[in-house]
Amino acid sequence: MIPHVETLIVGAGLSGLHLAMQLHSSGHSFQLVESRQRAGGRILTDEQSEVDLGPAWFWPAHTNMSKLVQHLSLQVFAQFTQGDGIFQTASGLQRIPQSLTEPSYRVVGGMGKLVDRICQTIPVKSLQIGAALTHVEHQDDQVKATFYSEKQGNFCLLCNKLVLAIPPRIVAKHIKFSPALSTNIVEQWRSVPTWMAGHAKAVLYFDKAHWRTSGFSGFAFSQTGPLAEIHDACTENCAALFGFFGLSADQRRQLSKDELDNLISKQIVSLFGHRPTQIRIHDWAKEEFTSTALDHSSASLHPQYGSHSTSVWDGRVLLCSSECATHHGGYLEGALVSSNQAYRLLIQ
Repeated sequence: MIPHVETLIVGAGLSGLHLAMQLHSSGHSFQLVESRQRAGGRILTDEQSEVDLGPAWFWPAHTNMSKLVQHLSLQVFAQFTQGDGIFQTASGLQRIPQSLTEPSYRVVGGMGKLVDRICQTIPVKSLQIGAALTHVEHQDDQVKATFYSEKQGNFCLLCNKLVLAIPPRIVAKHIKFSPALSTNIVEQWRSVPTWMAGHAKAVLYFDKAHWRTSGFSGFAFSQTGPLAEIHDACTENCAALFGFFGLSADQRRQLSKDELDNLISKQIVSLFGHRPTQIRIHDWAKEEFTSTALDHSSASLHPQYGSHSTSVWDGRVLLCSSECATHHGGYLEGALVSSNQAYRLLIQ
């Protein structure tokens, strides 16, 4: 007999985890299944240095994030902005006042602590990792979901409501629907960029934060280097900078790790005068459950989210990711906005 659950959530990123936490706290049954071998989705923190390889910040306007970190008794600290920034062009370097930067906040220990704390609030048996959803079938008044995992092979779960807490573009690529969804719906989902899916992040480690003692904040914006945007990433455990690549996914793919490291080191020396002792690169464009080929030409501006369909089969299947949020889409705040939207629909 196929196991049955009231609500099946697929995807243990922030949206899926937060929805599971809300359902559990209100006494509703659920099962949460994640394709990766870890929870967190695009939240990923280097455990040793506590530097975030995915999203690192939230802002004062992100009220849901503020409430969640307080609820989970997490400590936060302001992003370091003391000192000047640097604007790098082909003509040279220009110092810019960092005071123009909007204040933002980081979680002590990294955003991975947020994932850990939420996981502690839900039953261990309610979270399964390492199982990818491959097929969804509408059967009268329920939905049949087929998964594949290396340990179990193919297995199925039945549910009254299915919540796909994964980006719409990933849903369109990886999951088969029976009966098939309309071409209009599929094309809507394919057209929604997955935020940061085409990007890569480099973390640069140093013996100490040389830029701070030289009167710089660590912020730099470059029109010429491999890293287009650089920020201070220091934690209690390390001195570090991180940077977003200006190179596209296709350009990065053509370069070896050593070649990328050399390009980055030269840029950092030209900006701050010191070579990093170690460089770690996390390329989200290489993540099967984050990125598709459509994401490899990264959006230069923040996309407008929330205009596509987030429900099919008369509400039996819901989409719930940051890209589905009616506001703050693409941010951690958007993931919480989206999970709140889904929660209200599930309990009404």
